Parts: sequence; structure tokens; C-alpha cells
Amino acid sequence: MTITRREFGGHLVYGGMIIAVGDGLLAIAGCNAASVFADIQAWIPVGEKAFAGIVTLVGPFLPPGAAAIVTLVNASLTAVGDAIAEYMAAPAASKATLIGKIQTALTAVSDNISNFLAALNLSGNPLIAVVSGLAQIILSTIAGFLSLLPVPATAQAVKKSFTVGGITFPIVPKTRTVKSFKSAYNAMADANGHSEVDL
Repeated sequence: MTITRREFGGHLVYGGMIIAVGDGLLAIAGCNAASVFADIQAWIPVGEKAFAGIVTLVGPFLPPGAAAIVTLVNASLTAVGDAIAEYMAAPAASKATLIGKIQTALTAVSDNISNFLAALNLSGNPLIAVVSGLAQIILSTIAGFLSLLPVPATAQAVKKSFTVGGITFPIVPKTRTVKSFKSAYNAMADANGHSEVDL
């Protein structure tokens, strides 16, 4: 097959446009990822305080070993922040691997909180309403962050439910800002008569 100089020039221009557009798409994806990671970093200290509110509410009902799970939750939240900081400082070639690290750390936060809730012996206790409501807000926000990560849908590990006192509750991913998270959390705490844990 032979091509003329004009056809060859056309291929070069077309190829150059694809490369330019491709670079633009990568830059846009990077900007979106940076925004998501900034949102997660801003949420981490608020998420820690929100989880501490649940721990405060269930204090008298904490089973043996619960303190170790609380430590795991806090450590996994710290790991998320560390993984994001590592991602932001990394060269472009390393970023794809580090996104997986962030996803793993966020999933660990969700898993550790779910394990903590499942360990609580609250069967028949009226605290189930407020604890499950606050937990839904925390876990749905984490699921929302996971759904925004720039990873293939097949690689997203979003939990669908959690259990407290033998009752299973759904987790529906929800995108929240720090402000809307605080608002939802405080509204749930106040509606159940527990403004002492407001953020």
C-alpha cells in the first residue's frame, strides 16, 4: 500500500490531535482525582470525630477487644491520608499504583468500622437507631469516595451493608462535602436525642 505525502501529513496531524486530546484527558482526570483526594483529606479528621461519637454512645456496651478495633479504624484513616499524600507527591508513572493503595486504605476503614459495629451487643437496645443512622452516614460517605476514585468499576470494592445488633442496614454510596456530612450527622444525632456527639 502506498500513501501520498498529503495522506501521510493528514495522518500526522490526526495522530498529533489524538495525543494532544489524550494528554488533555489525562490532565482532566488528574485534576478530578486531585479534587476527590482533597475532599477525602478534608473529611478524614471529621470522619475520625464522627466515629469517636459512635464509640462514645456505645461506651458502656463495648465488648472485649473493641478497643483494638477502634485503634484499627483510626490507623486505617491515617493510612488513607498517608496514601493520598504519597500519591500527590509521586511522579505520574507511579500514580496508578498509588490509587490502588488509596482504595485499599479506604476499604479498610469501611471494613474496620463494619467489624466494630458487628461486634456490638446492642440487640433490642434503643441505641441501635442512632448508631445505625450515624454509621450509615459515615459508611455511605466512604462508599461515595470509593465510587469517585479513578479506577475501573470492576475494581471498586464498595460494601453494600453492615450489621448492628443482628440487624442489617444498607450502605448507599453518597457524595458529601465536609459541610453536608456534618449537617447529616448532626441531624441524625439530634433527631435521636444525642446532640452531645454533634460535630
